[in-house]
Amino acid sequence: MKHKGEGTPEMQITRETTEPEYGGTERGSTRNELTATVRIERVDLNANTVTFTGPRGQRTLYVQKPAMREFVKKLRPGDAVEVTYSEALAISLEPMSR
Repeated sequence: MKHKGEGTPEMQITRETTEPEYGGTERGSTRNELTATVRIERVDLNANTVTFTGPRGQRTLYVQKPAMREFVKKLRPGDAVEVTYSEALAISLEPMSR
């Protein structure tokens, strides 16, 4: 957790992409990572959810990992925290057998 003004700028996006090459590797992947400082709106320990407002509006997330559930117990509405959201996609191409 970081205090307001000590986190990342409003929003930082990182993208990594590898493309399939004809005759080489027929695999590709892409990964996006967004890091931003957000304001905590609600914490529901019974449902393991956190609602926050960030640069892309308000979101509610379900907290799965036990270590993160312990972290969430310390949060209060109005706290500013740095959040990193990642998504990835991988693809592999193979010729069809006839």
